[in-house]
Amino acid sequence: MLGEGLIEKIIRTPFDSVASLQEEVKKIIHAIRQTTIVDVMPLQDRVWKFMENASQYSSIRSAFKQRISLEVKNQRRADVERRYTLELKSEAIKARDSSIAEAELSKVLSRETELRKELELLVTQRGKLENSISLHEEKLPQLQAAVSRIKEEISKIEATPTLETSDMPNFKSYESY
Repeated sequence: MLGEGLIEKIIRTPFDSVASLQEEVKKIIHAIRQTTIVDVMPLQDRVWKFMENASQYSSIRSAFKQRISLEVKNQRRADVERRYTLELKSEAIKARDSSIAEAELSKVLSRETELRKELELLVTQRGKLENSISLHEEKLPQLQAAVSRIKEEISKIEATPTLETSDMPNFKSYESY
């Protein structure tokens, strides 16, 4: 029979959702109009009225669902205000921590600048010392050669026989000749 599936569907559909079946009902009423001589207008009017009531019920129910009791409203407000207070405190803590971090960063940057200047001085000193070492290393072979010559002179002098005081009278006698 025509519409039996729809009747089952309407029975199983919650009242506030019946309006969603409107297109299917239109198709069935149209089919009834074409197949019978019976006037479907009274049926159609009753079905549309039923659908309209279901739609209104759904709207009213939805509007009432959004309403809450004063107690629930106050509780929700208190919960939100607590979260708000906690977030404000958290924000203040983060702002304070950020300020502290910025101050520390400023100190670190200042110290870094000092250390860079000190490093530049040390690099300059290193350069001077390296130049000094280089000059000393250039002069060192000359000085070593001079020391070596002086050592040879000392060795020659030490190897030279010395006159003893006892040899002096003999030497004077030779001088007179």
